[in-house]
Amino acid sequence: RRKAGWVKERLDWFEQMSQLAVDREYVSGETFLYLGRQYRLKIVYGSKRSPVKLRGKFFEVNLSQSMPEQDRREAVRRAMWRWYRAHAWEKIRKIVEHYSARLGIEPPEFRIKYQAKRWGSCSQGSVLNINLRIIMAPLSQIEYVVAHELCHLKYKDHSAAFWDLLRLVMPNYEVRKENLRRSGWQYLL
Repeated sequence: RRKAGWVKERLDWFEQMSQLAVDREYVSGETFLYLGRQYRLKIVYGSKRSPVKLRGKFFEVNLSQSMPEQDRREAVRRAMWRWYRAHAWEKIRKIVEHYSARLGIEPPEFRIKYQAKRWGSCSQGSVLNINLRIIMAPLSQIEYVVAHELCHLKYKDHSAAFWDLLRLVMPNYEVRKENLRRSGWQYLL
């Protein structure tokens, strides 16, 4: 009985996940997130502009009109992933620099990669691995993940000293962590 609330919360979370565990179609009208905001995918044909452009409330993806129908989904998927990776790199670089300065350390090397289960990790060689999907989250959640991983450069575990250090550089980290826990299920590429 003591854990009934926790069990219900977990079951609700899994229900939300199962509803979203559908493959993306990469078609016009589909919704994608970027920095916590929703954008609709709009496929345009024949334009010479860049492959993906954020325009108003739309992700515009340019495809050649001569592209065979069966190749379009994969072309849109690749273009979106490249766009997300490029924009994630720039945003995360700035956040790494900011929180490294707050911790009094040199900004470490970092990599952006797709991870199914982790938002970030810190390797034995002090390289940060940040999940590409985090770029879909609001900036406050991205900052939490980066600051969390940077604190692992000083403390490799989740000891009291680790959490004290994180609290020092991000006093409201608990709120950000909880927001990520509650909304992370929707950050799907």
